[in-house]
Amino acid sequence: TEKQATFDAAFALNSSYYAALDKRYAGPNFRNLIRQLESLRRVAALWRHSGATYEAVVYARPDLKFLDAIDAGQVLAVPSKTILDPYWHRWSGLNDRVLVCSRDAAAVVASRIELAPGYAARTFLRAESFLQFVVKAHGLRVDDLALRAQRVRADGAVASNDLCLEYCSPARRDVCRGDCRRLSPEP
Repeated sequence: TEKQATFDAAFALNSSYYAALDKRYAGPNFRNLIRQLESLRRVAALWRHSGATYEAVVYARPDLKFLDAIDAGQVLAVPSKTILDPYWHRWSGLNDRVLVCSRDAAAVVASRIELAPGYAARTFLRAESFLQFVVKAHGLRVDDLALRAQRVRADGAVASNDLCLEYCSPARRDVCRGDCRRLSPEP
């Protein structure tokens, strides 16, 4: 889209700044993370300035296929300064594919791009570990979100390392926090 092209052009102009942040994940993965973080910042600015009040905010990637229904009771009961994070694929941090946040926590999570340069000065910028850093830096509480979702690629296929999520459950959270492929039945 036009706005995406404008953002990408600005990204290219500031390539030396972003290159300093990109110590490990070069290319499209890093660019997509920056796009995601900037999009969250912009969306949050819209709802925060709209005058509307929300009990909770759900952030979800648009490429997800949900395997479970969202528990509205869990969403509406999220306490202040709390995020509900999926118990699966936390990859040494927190899963940022879908989050339920209290209103105050949602503002922090959505503006985390502002902390990226300071974080990246110490270690490489990876979505999961960066989200965990932001949550800890702001003293937010993390509870498990009992919801599974798989990434669906442009061709309609489920991402290969997400197929195993069909076999994950809160009881298996220790296995499902990282690579859960050993739960899948043999082909």
